[in-house]
Amino acid sequence: MTTENYPPSSNKIGAALLSAVGYNEHKSGVETDSLVTQSISVNGQNIVEFQIGQLARNGISKVFLEVEALPGSLVSVADRAATMGVTVKFVRSPAELRGELQSNELLFVLSENVYVDQDVLAEIVKQQETFILTVDGRDENSVFERIDLNNFWTGVAMLSSQSVEAIAALPEDWSISSSLLRRALQDSVTHRPIKQEIVTAKQLCKVTDSAVADVISRRLLVAQSKDTDGIVEKYIFAPLAAAFAPMIWKFNTTGSILTIVCWLGVFATLASAIAAYSVTSAVIGLLTIFILQCKKLVQNARHKPVKFKFIRFLPLLFLMASLLATFWHATSNRQENLYGGIVFCGLMILSHLIVRNELVRSLLCSPALVALTAILFTSAGVFVSGFMLIGLCQLGTLIYISRPDGSFLRG
Repeated sequence: MTTENYPPSSNKIGAALLSAVGYNEHKSGVETDSLVTQSISVNGQNIVEFQIGQLARNGISKVFLEVEALPGSLVSVADRAATMGVTVKFVRSPAELRGELQSNELLFVLSENVYVDQDVLAEIVKQQETFILTVDGRDENSVFERIDLNNFWTGVAMLSSQSVEAIAALPEDWSISSSLLRRALQDSVTHRPIKQEIVTAKQLCKVTDSAVADVISRRLLVAQSKDTDGIVEKYIFAPLAAAFAPMIWKFNTTGSILTIVCWLGVFATLASAIAAYSVTSAVIGLLTIFILQCKKLVQNARHKPVKFKFIRFLPLLFLMASLLATFWHATSNRQENLYGGIVFCGLMILSHLIVRNELVRSLLCSPALVALTAILFTSAGVFVSGFMLIGLCQLGTLIYISRPDGSFLRG
């Protein structure tokens, strides 16, 4: 898979250090995933994989993952990270970091089970100097590690390659993260305090249990579900997809199943339209659009890049072909009457490409609204004239929002 979906890093960060030290534990001689780490799922992913996905979205392509043991599940995490262009190297001792960074490179440190909001993280990784991110010493912050009388360490730091090299001679059984923190404190690395409101709002927090993870996941789902076009998709399908997402995430094969069901729905929609079952085609199309919304939510949540970006538009093209087939039958197979359907579909594509105004875009770029309208017009026996009228409304709206210089409203 391509890595073009993720921007190259524009700063001096050479790599990131994550921790999964507590990932394995032994019970009755049987090695199992840690109950704490394994039970924490953020946005449908184990928190370690979620952290890697966030780093990938911020242009960090090399990750050191501190471990005590190496379960197969972590190997799978590394394999999936490779599809995002991230190289994961497992390390067990400070010595394994020797020579891994250039002299002018920084190491971004993110402690185990620490969640950072994407916008906050983006601001942090832009920094090009060393620091330890701290929060004040009030009791409500005691979940973090205290580093002095007045401050806790949030689990986030930016350290120099010199600090990394300085701990390389430490014994193998010494914690890499703790050793780096102690070295940074000895070197008087700048303490950069973070606003308490960010911690209170859980934009940066220690994910101590599933309850905290659920709060974060629900917030992320709401944000991701709003990132869609179409009034029906945004206000009906997206909230429903967000409600179903926690159940969908319980199964590892969900993504593949949704893809198969989606394409079955697309072809069934087209076949029904060709067979002149207009209402059936519109209903199946409506359900297919909902499945597409679920698939998009799962894919975005797992930071899964798309190899061929044009594939995202194929279902929409098939749905438009279904609409043209319905036009064909509704006009007694007269080719000249297909003109109205072609114009309608063309204006919809044009709106998708140039309109940025949220309200207008939600009306002009909603395949689900088209399907609902098709059901209404077919039932009323005014399919062709109804869509021709909508086409005129589309054109009038595009003209209305245009500026005197001919450009279109961008927001």
